[in-house]
Amino acid sequence: MRRDYYAVLEITATAGPREVRQAYRRLARQYSPDVNFWDTQARALFEEIAEAYRVLSDQAARAMYDRFGAAVAGDDALPAGRRGEDVHLVVELGFAEVARGTSVRLDVHGDLVLVADRYRAGDAGIIARDHVSGVNLSSLMLAALAIRRPVPSALDVGTGCGIQALLTARHSETVVATDVNPRALTFAAFNARLNGVENVELVQGSFFEPVQDRRFDLVVANPPFVISPDHDIMFRDSGLPGDTVSREILTQAPEFLNEGGLAHLLASWILKEDEPWWNPVEGWLEGRGCDAWLLLYKTEDPLASASDWAKAFHGNTEADYQRAMDRWLDYYKEIGVATIATGAVTLRRRSVPNWLRADEYPEGMPTVETDAVLRIFEAQDFLSTLPSDEELLGRALTVVDAHRLDRTLRRSQP
Repeated sequence: MRRDYYAVLEITATAGPREVRQAYRRLARQYSPDVNFWDTQARALFEEIAEAYRVLSDQAARAMYDRFGAAVAGDDALPAGRRGEDVHLVVELGFAEVARGTSVRLDVHGDLVLVADRYRAGDAGIIARDHVSGVNLSSLMLAALAIRRPVPSALDVGTGCGIQALLTARHSETVVATDVNPRALTFAAFNARLNGVENVELVQGSFFEPVQDRRFDLVVANPPFVISPDHDIMFRDSGLPGDTVSREILTQAPEFLNEGGLAHLLASWILKEDEPWWNPVEGWLEGRGCDAWLLLYKTEDPLASASDWAKAFHGNTEADYQRAMDRWLDYYKEIGVATIATGAVTLRRRSVPNWLRADEYPEGMPTVETDAVLRIFEAQDFLSTLPSDEELLGRALTVVDAHRLDRTLRRSQP
């Protein structure tokens, strides 16, 4: 039986944000995989602690949890009369058919409730090929970066459990969501029904194939961008060599945008020794008819990347982990990987001379305000028209109403 999230963090239901944060930090240090790597019980507890903190640290998610709870199926279901009453609603909506009789996870994102396949520490090496991932770091990043403005049409490429499609449906007249995995489309359809969303069309097919000859005002994509030697897991492994899948998504997306349309895309790409992190993407996008804003999330050397994925999906035993490490490192050596960059790319279709801007992703997981992003694009449009830096010095600039001024004061020496 799943424990109550408040019990997991060893706090009361009336605990404030500071108490929640302090409890998480204390328990996370105690059960961190970094110091309990081969302790499967500690790893399971760490995952449970992280899940509890993710919900209880978010005001909207905590309110939803206090009302409905964390619903799971099978032996983990909470009994009636406790948090988890939404289990009954799920059953009434045909939950068993959607989940094919297996246990699932339930994520709360704002006021959305999303069902997906469950994955826990200790499952490494036995995850199904058609596993449908729930809300994770990459989906949160894409959701945070997407510009939320009304549009007639939108496309979600590689919808998975449907989180991007459901978020986009709130400000789009129609949304088309594609996925090559039939199980993902089943979960996405269930989640649309669960959340009362009726303007999403689900289509099976690989990436842009199902929407050839169509154009959209907004495109979002969280493809299987991991640079992987394996073909075992559909949401992680594209089956294409190196960073081919990221290159194809970035170079094809402009063809499916209306004039002025925006695309938000996640990607990973290979860097050569001492190569600027934006260089490969800049080359891919040259001549594609789009302005581009690149946001770097992280760079990793081959050892760090291989270790992350080996621990996540192949680390049940030390021998499994070592075999996976060897396979991934051999592959990286074979294709000439010096560094792997991961980030987000925002494109805007414009039939004028285009610009490219490259920034590093800010710390944490901020929610990007639509007006702020649009101001960045407006500012870059303005800068791209100036013939020289001296021209900028001759312009009068003002600050926006919602600005923040940071000032650092230093005490002078006597």
